[in-house]
Amino acid sequence: MCLDGLLNQTYPNDGYEILIIENASKDRTREIGEAYIRSLPPNSPNMRMLCIEHVNLSVSRNIGIRNASGNFIAYIDGDAVPEPTWIEELVKPLRSGADYVGGRINLLNIDSSVARFLQRTRNRQFFGPHIFEGHFVGCNMAFRKEIFDKVGGFYENFVARGDESTLHERICGRFSYAPAPEAVVLHERPDTVIKSVRTEWKSAILSNLCAKASKSKMHWKVVFLFLEQFLMTIFPLLLCIVWFAPGILSLPLALTTFAVIRRLYFRPLNRAIAKGLIGNYGFFRGFFAHILFCFSYNILYFFGSLISPWLYRNMKIIPPMTTDFKVLKAFVNEK
Repeated sequence: MCLDGLLNQTYPNDGYEILIIENASKDRTREIGEAYIRSLPPNSPNMRMLCIEHVNLSVSRNIGIRNASGNFIAYIDGDAVPEPTWIEELVKPLRSGADYVGGRINLLNIDSSVARFLQRTRNRQFFGPHIFEGHFVGCNMAFRKEIFDKVGGFYENFVARGDESTLHERICGRFSYAPAPEAVVLHERPDTVIKSVRTEWKSAILSNLCAKASKSKMHWKVVFLFLEQFLMTIFPLLLCIVWFAPGILSLPLALTTFAVIRRLYFRPLNRAIAKGLIGNYGFFRGFFAHILFCFSYNILYFFGSLISPWLYRNMKIIPPMTTDFKVLKAFVNEK
């Protein structure tokens, strides 16, 4: 489905190339890619597939940078499906002067109630002027190639996630960003609660590694947010203690209640998510769904941030373009 979408773009066929990095996959990527390349008619976009020894996601992205021939580099995941105008819409802000852009990700598996809930909460994007969140996602982003000439690409520690966020931290102050909300790809979200928790846990335990890669320094705001996460995590326990022993911990409970309310409704992003859930599910269901989401998400990331420094205590950041790789086979239809 991804290749079908890439081959049927409104952008001129001679104006872009498709580069597939086949990373020892087990989902028939090599077989499908080879069949596509062999069956392409003469007027199709150039398509190449590099079959490499198994490496991680960030190394694969850097291999794509090394082998891309254009001035703009766009990324999409193999399980995402681009709309026909995807490339055309990504290129518009780049041609207008932006250095890198992020597009919109819509839901592919719309039949799943869990996936729909995640799309409305964790994965919701806002492209308005007042909320800047979720505009830069790995399966729908594009760059001027000169960015990579200057910063070197992606740090090569990241297996499945965290690569784009750490790159963004390194380039956001040096290069200009523009959203591309009309550049749309469809992507699946987890369709069960268990899959969702596993996915978010993988992200949560990466916090220390991402901080290392982003060269983030400890400052008061980080400490404040961590303390707020802690208070929100212990809030149910404090409620139980005060319920059975009124007067004990009343002041800590009051402070924790303020932290909970601030995190639920004072932050613009969470307030916008709450409004959306109420609009989707009605007032009472949307209200409680928002509380459930915020508490679950907060607790997961709080414990992840506690474990992450221990997990990555001895890991050093691998600079871009330093991992050796071997091309096992290449398929090309270049004219």
